[in-house]
Amino acid sequence: MSIRLVEKPVDRSIPVIEMKDGDIGVITKWTYTSAVGTVVQRYMDILISIGKHSRNSWSSIFPNGNDSCRVRLLEKGEILIIE
Repeated sequence: MSIRLVEKPVDRSIPVIEMKDGDIGVITKWTYTSAVGTVVQRYMDILISIGKHSRNSWSSIFPNGNDSCRVRLLEKGEILIIE
């Protein structure tokens, strides 16, 4: 099972460290390209991959402290499709 986002065309990505607890977003830039497009939720200092095995989550979202990891927060009314 995978989940994909029905994208809106405007890029409003932010550094992952700016996510607030409970925010849900889609990865737009990461240190490895296979993570791009993954839907994630921030829980404290953990980034949880939605609909994927727990090994695809990150136990700390602060290791880089730079702009190499970005997400676009989901907005009210956006649609997720589970495939």
